[in-house]
Amino acid sequence: MKSAQIKLSLKIIIMALFLTATLVISANASDADMTGIWNMDVTTPNGTGTPVFTLKQEGQKLSGTYKGKFGEAPVTGMVKGNTFEINYDSSGVPIKYSGTIDGNNVMGDVDFSSYGGGSFTGEKE
Repeated sequence: MKSAQIKLSLKIIIMALFLTATLVISANASDADMTGIWNMDVTTPNGTGTPVFTLKQEGQKLSGTYKGKFGEAPVTGMVKGNTFEINYDSSGVPIKYSGTIDGNNVMGDVDFSSYGGGSFTGEKE
């Protein structure tokens, strides 16, 4: 009887250790880090562009600047896991970049409000 109790106790301990390790790994999984300078390549039906975003990330919050065809503008945004959104205003037109992050590379869609949209790829310097 003692042998069966020991085996059961060991199984419980092993299961508890496995669950603890899983929780620790999940707790350490964090949002991607977008702090830095990002060089983008944008493609739209109306042409292409190569804007540069200089971003600072604090938690899930993004701030920084846009510099490109539409001049310069402050940006805001968010990061959640491996997805992100960057927003800024150009002459009263809200512009939104939304995409995914894979290390030092990004890709996604850009929305120029009523002026249409396009796609982009980018790389962190």
